Amino acid sequence: MDCAWLVDRLEAFLDGSLSADEQRAADAHLVTCSQCREVTSAMPTDLRFIGVESPPDLTESILARTSGSVCRRAAFYNLALDGVEGIELPDDMNFELPSFGGSIAGGVALMVLGGILLSNTLFDFSLAWVEDLWPVAPIVFGAYLVVKARQERHEQD
Repeated sequence: MDCAWLVDRLEAFLDGSLSADEQRAADAHLVTCSQCREVTSAMPTDLRFIGVESPPDLTESILARTSGSVCRRAAFYNLALDGVEGIELPDDMNFELPSFGGSIAGGVALMVLGGILLSNTLFDFSLAWVEDLWPVAPIVFGAYLVVKARQERHEQD
């Protein structure tokens, strides 16, 4: 079930003349596709009731707004969220998981923090000094980010 399938049956969907199986499939698609849901909610429920014929390019117009990589990407994303396994992505879709980058400075900072907290727990090491010096941490981190940004900008030039 995709956007094109629903658009082909849009008039039947709006006037309620789909079969029970088709209606379930259309409802399931509308749960996963916000674009089709937006299009169908904006339309009157029965086109014949208002006495207007649907324009001849209605299907193409709706398909242009609800098809393509965005809709397919959303459908695959929703399937992944539902836990569906074995989904084969089309060749034109590149999904990459976000990378944490592996920052040496971040790793060292976490190790130092962990060491301080562990020494407090095991050896009753006082943390009173943290109260006085905690503002140094954001300043140092901010300076680190500025240096990294300048390095990256320099590499791009």
